[in-house]
Amino acid sequence: FKPQLGVLIPVALAAGGMWRAFAGAALSTLGLALLSWLILGTSTWLAFIDSVPLTRHAVLEAGAIGFGKMQNVFAAARLLGAGIDLAWIIQGMSALLAAIAVFMLWRKPEASLEDRALALVLGTVLAAPYLLDYDLMLLAVPLLLKAHRGNFKPWEITFQASLWALPLLARPFGMWLFVPLSPLLALAGLWLLLGMTNPPRHPN
Repeated sequence: FKPQLGVLIPVALAAGGMWRAFAGAALSTLGLALLSWLILGTSTWLAFIDSVPLTRHAVLEAGAIGFGKMQNVFAAARLLGAGIDLAWIIQGMSALLAAIAVFMLWRKPEASLEDRALALVLGTVLAAPYLLDYDLMLLAVPLLLKAHRGNFKPWEITFQASLWALPLLARPFGMWLFVPLSPLLALAGLWLLLGMTNPPRHPN
């Protein structure tokens, strides 16, 4: 159960004008929440809500798991020496910029399904407040779609190979080299995707 990984899905669906899918996703989420309440009762939901501050303080802010193991922007900022308040500000700014980038790309009619899917996952890496290296397996879906499409530029092969290896490399880079690899590659990927889907400008 990782609701933080779906934080940008409403942004993408709204940007693409996919209102039936938006409504279906919203109703499905509410329906599953209601079903869990009917089966497990109110106490389970209250326990889940009560666990949020503990997770934030112990796991995120105090780094109980280790900032090198976590792959979100907050952990990256803490890994590089930022204080808690500054790290949360950076995380918030990153989430906002990721949402804007995903919205812009999903609004472009010339953007392919593969590029939209990859942008959504890369944006999620930058927006999710809690992320571990095994969550990066989400990248497999858009990368497989792009591999099936083929027709790569030379630099695309190198970059997508880097993303494919990211779930394996992210943790050792963070723990041993103190390099937050996931946010850096996600930011670069969104930048490249936005540039690729911009039509070339011709001088008058």
